Amino acid sequence: MARFILNNDYHVLAFTYCTDVPDDQDSVSVMELYPNSNGFFRPHREYTAYLHPRKTGNDQYGTKFYNELEIYGVVIGGEKLQQLIEELYDNIELAVNRQGLCFSFLFRYRDRDSAYYPVHGLFNWRKYGVNNVPHPPRELWSGIGIENELKDLGLELKNTKEELCRKEKELKDLESQLQEKNKDSQKQLDEKDQELKNLTKRLHAVQNEVIISSIYREYCSNESFEKRLQSLSVVSRETHVVLAFARNYDDWDSHTNGIFKVFFDQNVTPLMITNFKRNWPTTKFFLCIGDRSKRYPFHVTDKRTWIINATTSLKSIIQDYGFDGIDVYYTSSNSTNADDFIYTIGTVIDTLKTQKIITTASIAPCSFMDRPDCNFYAGLYKRNPNNFEFVVFQTHDDDNDIPMNDAQQLINIFNKLASDDNFPKEKLVAGHSILPKDWDTLPYSVILTALPQLIKSGVVQGTSVWALTDDQP
Repeated sequence: MARFILNNDYHVLAFTYCTDVPDDQDSVSVMELYPNSNGFFRPHREYTAYLHPRKTGNDQYGTKFYNELEIYGVVIGGEKLQQLIEELYDNIELAVNRQGLCFSFLFRYRDRDSAYYPVHGLFNWRKYGVNNVPHPPRELWSGIGIENELKDLGLELKNTKEELCRKEKELKDLESQLQEKNKDSQKQLDEKDQELKNLTKRLHAVQNEVIISSIYREYCSNESFEKRLQSLSVVSRETHVVLAFARNYDDWDSHTNGIFKVFFDQNVTPLMITNFKRNWPTTKFFLCIGDRSKRYPFHVTDKRTWIINATTSLKSIIQDYGFDGIDVYYTSSNSTNADDFIYTIGTVIDTLKTQKIITTASIAPCSFMDRPDCNFYAGLYKRNPNNFEFVVFQTHDDDNDIPMNDAQQLINIFNKLASDDNFPKEKLVAGHSILPKDWDTLPYSVILTALPQLIKSGVVQGTSVWALTDDQP
């Protein structure tokens, strides 16, 4: 049997899991340590030898297997060597030299090499029959450099703990401040919520007042109108359901030059519309063409083709769903020249009315599509006033950055529409949004104040409500 003599204090034994031993892969490796100036010990990159009770030969790197270990003349082999393997396995982070001095593995240190630190009094060779073992001198294996470094680390740790305590106190102070701010924010939210509830209550009161014997119109894109408008249809002179939108764009937002497609909810079916109209005969359904968003502006590439495509596609949609009329609601155009807008849309409405595909039509002008330099809707109306029974001025689609806080100012706008723009009072309808995000342009309190006065004075014939949220088509 091959025997390894451990006769070098810098040779240490450590547990090794060796893949070159097929059935019993646990073994002991012999490696050489080199002292460092700071008290650490670094191992040689290659093992000196392996110890195993049965394995012989060399590993793939040429390191030899020994079956016996000799320390100070005492031979350790067989069961005793197996016992040594198991003890080192139980203390897998330790290595031991012939004096019984242990070295604790400190993982990687600074320059990425493995490092060991000497530890006294953890191992005794007597259990293996080795009695004449000289005690390792502490002055040689003191690790003074490490002790000094550990002292520095201890001081650094103390400073770090103090810093952590200070940061923890700052964090608690910040949490306390945040809690106070949250309380203030919640209070403000509660106040806003109460304000909204009060406005909603006023809205219902105003609606009940102005809807009776007047026109009530609602823009929507799903079947929610069915329950919401049943009670209103009883008291209003005429109820309009405007389904938005039909656009001449495809599903990928590409312009189709007049080929319109519906983008309202698929749950709105022709049968639903038929049943609603049968139960509430004063209700009219409008197909809204265009879009409130500037994402889908009015755009014509070829006027003749646009007119043919629009007439054909809109005729099909109207007849499929049973719409009574069309509502023209564009808030932007690719061109500031209104001529194409006036000619193409005017021609399509003319054709659909002449062919009795629709019985009514409306336009939904907004301020920035009807400026004097544009004149889109005023020009469209003047082209053939008899084509449009309703002019729904959308107050919430104003591009003015300054909110309108004066109800009289809003009343003056409608008076001007009736006088300067020649929109007859008997056709005017006041459009507004019930969505809070639109109230930056026109505060809801203003419309609630102005609307009853406008209806009572006969300047407008009813109210139109925008009820589409951003998550609807």
